[in-house]
Amino acid sequence: MKLRCAGRLLAAGLCSALAGAGTAHAQVTEGIAVLYPTQGNQAHGTVIFRPTEKGVSLEVAIQGLPSGTKHGFHVHEFGDCSAPDAASAGPHYDPTNMLPGKHRHGMLPLGDLENLAAGADGRVSAKFEAPKLSIAGAQNPILGRALVLHATFADPKDPLGDAGDRIACGTIGVRNPQQPQN
Repeated sequence: MKLRCAGRLLAAGLCSALAGAGTAHAQVTEGIAVLYPTQGNQAHGTVIFRPTEKGVSLEVAIQGLPSGTKHGFHVHEFGDCSAPDAASAGPHYDPTNMLPGKHRHGMLPLGDLENLAAGADGRVSAKFEAPKLSIAGAQNPILGRALVLHATFADPKDPLGDAGDRIACGTIGVRNPQQPQN
């Protein structure tokens, strides 16, 4: 027997499995990305994601950066960090079609996060909010996508949005709620 489920013709048991998966995503209360250095780099750290009324808050802890440097920080389309240079993560996550080169009136892809600044010790410790994103919600979910740290900062005046090489990458996953808070 086949039925329509979310506009697609599927086997009967699959519809209930898909409905259950949506419920499981609704129960995700925190996300995490563990960033690993790409080939030839040292940067690594963790980012904790928590839902807010307007989007997602990020708690960033990264080390291994050159002293006093600025870095672009983005959610990328695919949660694949397997390439030595993290090119497998694909382009910036852009659910509203604001790809670099299409920036209008200061609007950027939703995956373009705040630039990060390393202290004298080569560490970043930052908290900020990314509006209009969700961890696993119906609107602009980031679960399963990649979080990428770039070698240089993203200049908002650059129509191509280039932030240099990808120096660290991690897949955004579900955080264990029993882990102690940072």
